[in-house]
Amino acid sequence: GVFSCWEVCPEACFEKHEETRRVELAHEERCIRCGACIVQCPKDALSFQDAEGVRIEPDEIRRFKLNLLGRRSVPSEPPVAGEP
Repeated sequence: GVFSCWEVCPEACFEKHEETRRVELAHEERCIRCGACIVQCPKDALSFQDAEGVRIEPDEIRRFKLNLLGRRSVPSEPPVAGEP
C-alpha cells in the first residue's frame, strides 16, 4: 500500500488501486526487470525469480540494481564481510 513500485516503474507495469491500498502487476509483458520497484519497496513485497523459479531476495537485488530515487525509506542490511 505504499505505491513506491508504481511511482518508479519506467514501463508503467503496475496499476494502483487506492480503495484497497494495493498495486497489481497488470502488465508483466512490459517489465524490463530493471529492479526499481524492488529497490524502492519498503515492505520487501516484490522479488524476482531465477530460471528455476527460485525467489531472488530483495536484498540480493538491491546489491546490483540502480536505485532510481537515490534513497530508500528502509535501510538495507549492511554487507557481510568477505562478500562482494
